[in-house]
Amino acid sequence: MTIRRLLCCFGGARGETVFDALLERFPRLPLALSVSKHDPSAAALRDRAAKADVPVLVWRDVIAGPDALDAHQVDAMAMVGWRYLVPPWLLDALPRRVLVAHDSLLPKYRGFAPLATALIQGDPEVGVTVFLAEPEVDTGDVIAQHRTRVGAHHAIGDLMTRVIPLYVEGVCEGVRGLVAGNLVATPQDDSQATYSLWRDEEDYFLDWTESAERLERTVRALGPPLGGARARVAGQVVQIEAVTVEPDLPFEVRQVGKVWRIAEGGEPVVVCGTGLLRITRLTGPEGSLLPWKTLRVRFS
Repeated sequence: MTIRRLLCCFGGARGETVFDALLERFPRLPLALSVSKHDPSAAALRDRAAKADVPVLVWRDVIAGPDALDAHQVDAMAMVGWRYLVPPWLLDALPRRVLVAHDSLLPKYRGFAPLATALIQGDPEVGVTVFLAEPEVDTGDVIAQHRTRVGAHHAIGDLMTRVIPLYVEGVCEGVRGLVAGNLVATPQDDSQATYSLWRDEEDYFLDWTESAERLERTVRALGPPLGGARARVAGQVVQIEAVTVEPDLPFEVRQVGKVWRIAEGGEPVVVCGTGLLRITRLTGPEGSLLPWKTLRVRFS
């Protein structure tokens, strides 16, 4: 099909990289860019667009109605790191021409923060799915799906970096199909769908009733560039930056969150729902709290 203009609704490092790839791989494809004013990457994306002579369109102007869409000559869209809702009329106006990239292996983890959820759940692999937008969240037909392995010590920042090339390949595959007019999309198996909720400040606090293994994964899942795993102890909020799992002990009465012992180096060992968690990096407002010296305290 002939595309008058593909609107790139992009954000973040992944959006920057995908935009660069589209400019390089589709030099004759008319592009426009839309960014969120709240996105820290907006300035960098605008600079890229200016150097490539790509117009930057204001999202609210584009979605003012079908006439506005036509006036901007937009007849296809690709969305990477995009957080604005797509009005239903737009999907009717651009049937099977709105591509969305999502960092999960759909239909698994429809919704929010799927990478963190996958890491917490102990998934052996993560990935990126490019699909056709529908009114429901992350339900559209799948165009491309690419995956990468999760290592035993990978943290959330590692996975965010590892999936960027998957975004590039998936979006370029979808755009190639749009341009050639031979886009192939496969319906998702809704019976296999799972969902991932958005996260807020309370979700950074560890739940000590969980297993030590799951808590160790959670610490890795909530680290930089996210806000970091937290706990309340001795009247203050602390940041738990690194932990290791230790063998469990058969406590007659299991009281989670209590410090069982202080290991060498002053590292507290905390009782979990199952297993013990040794905290190897612990910080407060003034910096490191190690070596830890108080045995009779509870992390909550």
